Amino acid sequence: MATDGQTPKALTAEAQAFTKVDRNTQWAPVQKLNGVVADRKTNRISGVSWGSRKLFTWSDQGRLLGTQANPSHVIDYQDCEYAGAGHQLCSGVTGLKTANGQPFELGGLALTDLADGTIVHEVPFQKFSTAGHSMTRNPVAMEADGDMLRLVAAPDDGEEVAGTELFVFEARP
Repeated sequence: MATDGQTPKALTAEAQAFTKVDRNTQWAPVQKLNGVVADRKTNRISGVSWGSRKLFTWSDQGRLLGTQANPSHVIDYQDCEYAGAGHQLCSGVTGLKTANGQPFELGGLALTDLADGTIVHEVPFQKFSTAGHSMTRNPVAMEADGDMLRLVAAPDDGEEVAGTELFVFEARP
């Protein structure tokens, strides 16, 4: 992640992909939309409904090409990023109850195929903030930097115990 106040590489690339879309295009209406990704392989735009129970695909001109049910029955995707080769990496959370009825947030990551929505890999992400929230509950940015994979998360809301904390996780092979 850039530490000089610049945008991380992954976010910059995503923003550049969206600048090619005509801002005057009429997009098919969706009430609330998360996980918007530009597929650089096909020039299509993908997104997920609030709660990610429905997946959407649009042309680069904003015409709705199709919808389908989300094949994941575990994670509600919050954010998605283009992962190359027609895939996206989505992060999210689902609310569960423990054996004694207490709330528990299960976070996770899913690599999906943008062409058909199938899940290639899906894994839990069991890291928690100071306030006890799953790291993948709110905004997450992911990027590859050489041989390093980096995940940046801001899981809490401003009024939480420690305010909004920014967490950085890095992994190498």
